[in-house]
Amino acid sequence: MAGYFQKTHPKLLEEMTWPEVAEKLQKTKTVLMSIGSTEAHGLHLPLASDTWQGVEIVKRVAAQLEKKGIVIVPGPIVPFGVTPALMDFPGTLNFKPETILAILKEICASLYKHGFRNFYMTIAHGGNFAITQVAAQDIMRELEGARVVFMNWLGVMSDQYPEVLRSKKTEGHSGEGETSRMLVTSPELVEMSQAKAFYPEPASKLPATRYYKRSYLGGGLERPIVHLKEITPTATLGDPLLATKETGEKLYTIICDYICSILEHDLK
Repeated sequence: MAGYFQKTHPKLLEEMTWPEVAEKLQKTKTVLMSIGSTEAHGLHLPLASDTWQGVEIVKRVAAQLEKKGIVIVPGPIVPFGVTPALMDFPGTLNFKPETILAILKEICASLYKHGFRNFYMTIAHGGNFAITQVAAQDIMRELEGARVVFMNWLGVMSDQYPEVLRSKKTEGHSGEGETSRMLVTSPELVEMSQAKAFYPEPASKLPATRYYKRSYLGGGLERPIVHLKEITPTATLGDPLLATKETGEKLYTIICDYICSILEHDLK
């Protein structure tokens, strides 16, 4: 079954009954949220690709920590994000930053009332980078005694791309890496027969170092994109035809090990 509700262990918050949540609160005060998107992902991936990758990550992290005796609740999952650059592609849903901020604050305020105190947030869509940082700061200030931590795995993962991916070019949105992860998460929704490689012309001749990467990839430069369709007509940046499930598994291991390391440090 594709999508959120895959009946896999451990359950997302959304998959639990309220008595199950009450039982979890006897063991943990920690939730791991993921903020995704609904947006164009090439000719071959579903609109909810970011969201479903977020589901995969939080469930894997919860299962990995459980083996070490650390209990957390995976979820909730936010399926919407800040994605104005992809509004030229049908089906994309763009939310204003202030809307996402309000959603995150309301989610945490609700869970706080029920007894949760540790709110770990991660993003599965780069456009949510800045507003999730702001949300973490606001929530920490507004909810007395709360711990709020924002973890961005996108930069950690992209640093490993040269060692893991087959492509020797720059891979991005809907390219080899993301398609590989979706071959793990929802292979039945990956239309590889429709996949096409697309590499845009370099936007500049700046050195290919961290200092010139986009901020959500761990860099120090940000040039907001207004119309991604002017850069890529297919909403693909890279070569999805190089994707494999094995590569996807390696990438999920990198991502989840990073997140687990932080939670283990904080919760042990």
